[in-house]
Amino acid sequence: MWRFQKFTKSSLQTVNGESLEILFPGHLNSLSGPDFSEAKLYLDQLYWCGAVELHVNASDWFRHAHHTDSSYDNVILHVVWNFDSDVCYPKGTPIPTLELRNYVDEKVVENYNNNFRKKTQFIPCESQLTAFSSSKWLAFQERLFVERMEWRTRTIREALQQSKNDWEAIFFSVLAKGFGLNLNGNSFYAMAQSIPFKCVLQTRTDVLNLEALFMGQAGLLKLPQKGNYHAELYQSYQYLKSKYKLRINPLLKIHIARLRPPNFPTIRLAQLAKVYAKSAALFQAVVQGTSLSNYFELLLINTLIPIRYAYANYCGKGVEDALFEWAASVPAENNRILSQFKALEVPQINAIASQALLHLHKNYCTFTKCLSCQVGYELMKTE
Repeated sequence: MWRFQKFTKSSLQTVNGESLEILFPGHLNSLSGPDFSEAKLYLDQLYWCGAVELHVNASDWFRHAHHTDSSYDNVILHVVWNFDSDVCYPKGTPIPTLELRNYVDEKVVENYNNNFRKKTQFIPCESQLTAFSSSKWLAFQERLFVERMEWRTRTIREALQQSKNDWEAIFFSVLAKGFGLNLNGNSFYAMAQSIPFKCVLQTRTDVLNLEALFMGQAGLLKLPQKGNYHAELYQSYQYLKSKYKLRINPLLKIHIARLRPPNFPTIRLAQLAKVYAKSAALFQAVVQGTSLSNYFELLLINTLIPIRYAYANYCGKGVEDALFEWAASVPAENNRILSQFKALEVPQINAIASQALLHLHKNYCTFTKCLSCQVGYELMKTE
C-alpha cells in the first residue's frame, strides 16, 4: 500500500495529529536497515527527507529489535497498519507514525488479499498472468538468469577464499556437485571438499584409485563387501585414507532411492573419476573453451557457466554475451515446476528461461515475495 501509494492522500495525519503530505514514498530497500530510503514529505509543513519503516503492528518495532539498532534512529516516519504501541527515538521523542488502515479503501485490501495472499495451487498471481506480456517475460527472464548466476557463484566466491584462490580445486568441488545432480549435488560437493585437491592430482594416474577415493569419501564402500570390484575399491580406499589421513564428513548422506540407474551415485562418481583420469587441468580448459559440443547440457548450465561467470568477475572481465549465447543454445529443461509455468503460457524458449523460472519459483513465489518480483510489481501497479 505504501509503495504504490494506494490510499487517500487528502487530510493525512499522524497518530499525534501532525499534518502529513507525502511527496515521494522513497526507494525500496532490499538490504538491511529501514524499508524505504530517501522519502520526501512534509510534517506540519516542515520538509523532511529520510528513511521510512513499515510494520503491520507498531509494536513490531520492538519485536524486530529496531530500538537496539542505531540505523533506525533517523527514521522520519513509521507507517503501520495497526497502532498498538508508542515508538520513540532514543531521546524519548515519539517517532511520527501513520496508521495506514484509516486511509485505505476496503476494495484495495480485498484485491491484494485475493491476488497475492490467498492460498493457490501453484503461484499467487496465476489467475492474472495473462496481463504480463511475453516481451516483458523475456526481459524479466534475462534479469532472473543473471540473478541466478550471481546466486550460484556466491558459494564459489566463499570457497575461493578458503582455498587461497586455487581455481582448479574449486572447480573440482563445483564439478562434483554438478555430477551429483539435484538429489546428491550437495553431498557430492561435501565429498569433494573433504579431499585435498593434491590427493586427486596424485591419484589420477589410476582411475580405479580415483573411483575408490571418491566412493570411499562418499561413504559408499562400507562393509560387507559385495563382489570383487567392491573388494578392490575398498582395499584401495583404505590405503588412500591412511596415506592422506582422510576423514568422512559425518553429515554426508547419499540418496539412491527413486533414481534411474544412469543417475546412481556410484555411476556418477565413476564418471567423475574418468574425467579426472583423462585430464587434471580441467578448469583452464573450461574458462578458455568456446565450443558447446563437448559439454553435457545440465553440466553446462549448473556448473560450467557459473564457474566461468565467477572467474570473469574475479578477473574483472565481462563475458555476459558469451554466457548468454551458451545458455540460449541449450533447450529449455522439463520438470514439474516448469510444466506448471508452461500450462500458464509463460514463454520458455531456452535454458535461460527455464533457469530463470526455477529461480523465480524458489526465491520469490514460494515465499510470496510478490512485490519484490517484476510480475507482482506490474500487476499491483495496475490494480
